[in-house]
Amino acid sequence: MIVEVCDRHINMSDVYSMNKTAANIWERIDKGGCTFDELLEFICDTYDVLKDKASYDLKKLLEEWESYGLIY
Repeated sequence: MIVEVCDRHINMSDVYSMNKTAANIWERIDKGGCTFDELLEFICDTYDVLKDKASYDLKKLLEEWESYGLIY
């Protein structure tokens, strides 16, 4: 779950929940220096999913997070 914290106050008006896969992707992005291809490789290796399906889903997820202002 992601919530906005500002000046030690938690803004509960925008709460973003995610499943385990999304949380793992979020953690890798948070560490920095992760390219789309590196994320894609991580997903395919970790979850044994086809590259085309993983690529589509990852792109969709990142676009959603970008639209919410969570990533840039």
